[in-house]
Amino acid sequence: MWLLDEREGSTVGKIFVAAQSVATLRRIPSGQYRVAVQHGFTYLRTTGRFCHPSDSAEFQDSFAYTETPDRDGTVYQTFDITLHTVLGGTARTRPLRRSLPLEPDDTIPHPDAA
Repeated sequence: MWLLDEREGSTVGKIFVAAQSVATLRRIPSGQYRVAVQHGFTYLRTTGRFCHPSDSAEFQDSFAYTETPDRDGTVYQTFDITLHTVLGGTARTRPLRRSLPLEPDDTIPHPDAA
């Protein structure tokens, strides 16, 4: 999952979320963001990419994230994002219409491939 700065298109955060698991992205600066995801098989932590990517999508709507200092510390927002279709869910996705800000080659040959 990528957290993209809506204005600049740059990556603010990137995190791998395995099937049936939960992940947390921390230390996000205030800004306007869009979430993009890539599904695939055989994720390589050393490269941060899938050997076999299947599809990529982005959420149609962006969202604002803010932090506000107060006398007790910092007040910040939390968002729960589900990366699969939810019956009655409100977020809509569309196929990714741009390249994710990754290394030039988005596909890595499988290590066992000859």
